[in-house]
Amino acid sequence: MAFILTPKLGHSDEYDKSYNRNSFGLNGPVAKVTVKDCQFKKEFGEITRVGSKDEKQVYFYGNGNVYKVINSLTSYNKYNYDDHGNMTFEMRVNKEGGECCKIDDYTFCDDDTTDVKKYKHIYSSNGKLSETKVFSIKDGSSTQIERIIYSYSVGGKKITIYDKNSIINEIVSNGLDRVIRVKTNDLTWSISKDKLDNKGHLIKRIITLEHEFMNIKKVQNGSSEVYSYDAYGNVINQNLILYLDEQNPIKQNLTSKYTYDNYGNWVSMLTYNGNELVSWKEREIIYAENESEFDGLIQSDMDLEKARKQKINEYKIKIARKNAALEEEKAKEIAKGPICNLPDNFAHFPGDMPATIFSPGARQNHLYAWINANKQDVPFSGKVKVEFVVECDGSISNEKIIKGYDEVSNKEAIRLVKTMPKWVPAEKDGDIVRSYFVLDITF
Repeated sequence: MAFILTPKLGHSDEYDKSYNRNSFGLNGPVAKVTVKDCQFKKEFGEITRVGSKDEKQVYFYGNGNVYKVINSLTSYNKYNYDDHGNMTFEMRVNKEGGECCKIDDYTFCDDDTTDVKKYKHIYSSNGKLSETKVFSIKDGSSTQIERIIYSYSVGGKKITIYDKNSIINEIVSNGLDRVIRVKTNDLTWSISKDKLDNKGHLIKRIITLEHEFMNIKKVQNGSSEVYSYDAYGNVINQNLILYLDEQNPIKQNLTSKYTYDNYGNWVSMLTYNGNELVSWKEREIIYAENESEFDGLIQSDMDLEKARKQKINEYKIKIARKNAALEEEKAKEIAKGPICNLPDNFAHFPGDMPATIFSPGARQNHLYAWINANKQDVPFSGKVKVEFVVECDGSISNEKIIKGYDEVSNKEAIRLVKTMPKWVPAEKDGDIVRSYFVLDITF
């Protein structure tokens, strides 16, 4: 659903980077809201809720501005504002991948990224916002990435957003009409023509795509959207048409049913496509009675974040040491020299005859006699296949299971290989060489 915890289209500050309870459609002194995506099943004609997962958590300052948004418990955003309520600071911490660990309810990876943006607002003498400069902060350096110009007319407003090279976004509002132009690439603009009601709710949107190449313009249908709302300002019906294929557009008619609390905030939303339930959302809402309760929730989150950061730093140090150890092992392995895959005389257990490329089936009586005398019983009958390297001095290294069964059998097979006496190393062209050996151990 596109309307869960998304700033309502039509809110006057949506493009001014203001982010508050009103833009989330919340009433009353909301301090924290958790959106849950509910799983459900249909059996014997009844729909049953079978579980849920947190989709998003949002903390609010006492003045209604958003302090923090936690997205799917894998990343989060934090915000600061000026006295006008416009955003001045935005930090996004994102899980990108790599080796990950779970700390509390969060998943963090060794290559988490942190993006910081700062907004410098300029106001005219009458207090209206006239310009915003957006800066990206990385590694202590600041680079301007956007410039936003605001202009006003009677009943209207225009917002023009520039990157370093050109206009990338333009929003023109005039009464109940609004046009949004977004540059999607060097050749294409997405153009939204909106109709709003007198409460600022979007009631109709038509999106077209405008392509220009070699001074030739082509206009293509994108989508059509029509919305209706209940008395609380929440969407109860969405008619959507998506023109991926002009001849066979995709159509949806979505209806949402809500359950509300005493403040008029929905706590349950079920969305249907026709008669079929397609989405079940719930919200847990915490209200604060005074400023200290707002501050207490935020301070509690800050303490948790501080503790997590300490654990993350410890985790990253552990990963760095692990990687350094792996690099050291790799360097040692390279220093030992190459491993010969096809020696003239293969490595063999002391007392056995060496196999050669001409007689690969040499007997290994002493090897298997030693194994049978030293192996311990395990709750498994079968073979475990172990690969290892016989070094030039006859010692064994790089042991690994290439075909195993269970942890007990695999551990016993590795233990046997590690405790074997030194072998007779392989030979190639009269020189002693390192070589691989694959051993079947039967339990």
